[in-house]
This record gives sequence, C-alpha cells and structure tokens, in this order.
Amino acid sequence: MLRIPKEFPLVFEYLDFRELLRNRYAALHKENRSFSYRYVAGKVGLDSGSVSRILNGDRKINADTAVKIAKVFGFNEFEREYFETLVFYGQAKSSAEKNHFLEKILRQRNIKIKTLEANQYKFYKNWYNLAIWSLLNFFPFAGDTKALARMLTPAITPNQAKESLELLKAIGLVVETDGKWSVTDRLISSGDKIQAAFLNNLHLEMAKLSLHFLELFKTDERDYSGLTLTLSPDSYEKIKLKLKQCRKEMLEIARQDEDPNCVYRLNLQLFPLTRPYRKDPP
Repeated sequence: MLRIPKEFPLVFEYLDFRELLRNRYAALHKENRSFSYRYVAGKVGLDSGSVSRILNGDRKINADTAVKIAKVFGFNEFEREYFETLVFYGQAKSSAEKNHFLEKILRQRNIKIKTLEANQYKFYKNWYNLAIWSLLNFFPFAGDTKALARMLTPAITPNQAKESLELLKAIGLVVETDGKWSVTDRLISSGDKIQAAFLNNLHLEMAKLSLHFLELFKTDERDYSGLTLTLSPDSYEKIKLKLKQCRKEMLEIARQDEDPNCVYRLNLQLFPLTRPYRKDPP
C-alpha cells in the first residue's frame, strides 16, 4: 500500500489536476523509487511516454483512465471524486461546461473555506456586482434598490440589485450603517488560483458588454482602439509588463479623483491571432 508523506498538500487545495499529479508523483517517487512512470503505466494500461505527456499537459485523459490513475496514486474515495472533477474541469471545452464543474469543485472542497469561495464565485459571475461595489464609492444609496438598479448600464432589476448588495455585505465589501450603505477598506483578491478561475467569468461578462456598448454609446462617451502586432516571445513579455504598469497608472488616476460621478470599465486584452511559427534552426 502506498504511503503518502504527511507534509504532502491536501488534494482539495489543487485546481489543476496535472499539477496535483506531478506533485503527488514526485512525493511518491521520493518515498519509493520503484514508483516510476513505467510502474504507473503498467497499472493504468499505457506506455510510460503517455504517462509523461499526461502529467505535462500534452495528452488528455478520459473518465476510465482518470479512475485508474486515481487508484494508482493512492487517492481515497473523496479525493478520487474530487480528482475526477478536476479532470473534467481542466479539459472542459466551453465556459458553461467549465462553470458547471467549477461549481461542483466548490461543493467538494473543504467546508471551512466553501462559504467564502462560493460567495467569491457569485461575485465574479455577474458583472453588476463589481459595478455596484464601485458605484457605492460615491453614489448616496440609502435603500432604494430601484434607483440603484437604474444607475447601471444596462439596467438590472431591483431584485438583482438587492441580491448583489446582500452578497457584497456577506463578503465584507460593503457595510450598512443606519440605513446607509458604503464600501469598506477590504479588497477581494484574484491572486489565488481558485479566484483566478472565478475571474474568467468576469472577463467573459465584460467582453460581452463591450460588444453591446460599441453601438449603444456615442464615440465621445466611450473609447475603442486596438493594435495588431507581430511579436517574439520576448516582446510579448515586455508588452505584458507595460500593460501591468498601465493598470497601476490608471488605478492611481482613479484613486486621486476627488469627484467621480460614473463607473467605467477598462479592458486590456492581448491574445494571439495565429499559431506560433517555429523556424528551423540554422
């Protein structure tokens, strides 16, 4: 029977099933040198090269293979179910499919952290949660959800505004004092892997809105521009750094604004339009 080192991270802390397998493999191989790619391959019914490609993300696995791998790597029943969900999540083809398995991941993760993560998932799932949170920095809201809902573009329903306020309050981003609502100093981070996955929902929501606003607003009310560039990997990283610096500068401009009257969304996107061309070595 496999002995899992006590210092090995909890299976439920992972969101990437390949990272989980790589770390689990390293720990098991260190504990017992006979636990090798060849050993795993023999138990699963694959060749050692295929096992290596699975761990490195170069080969997908089906449900049957996931069950066999979970058994070889010594997962218990609950860990096996979680691992299988990670596999489906990691190989999902659409945003809707990813969200389905992400919600299942939340239900399977540790109860102690589930409440906070579930609320964070809801926060990023709908664009208007972020808009209302930002709006409350200057909008004098005292309970009129109809007025609050009408402030958003496109407008949402009063019930959606109410649910959003309750969510923001549960996370600790807003506080109600004597019927008046205001934002707190607390921030919601997207640095953690699970929160980064939630953030993808927000990017998708904002991308959809940007298409809608292209025709809704006049040119003097919005600014749309773009560049098509030919880049090397080095130049790509330089531009990412510039965009990071740009975000910091934009945040500082907003921070110094003493009289805001509107909430804006700035999307910065950089993505490939072609596959990389691999030149033959000279």
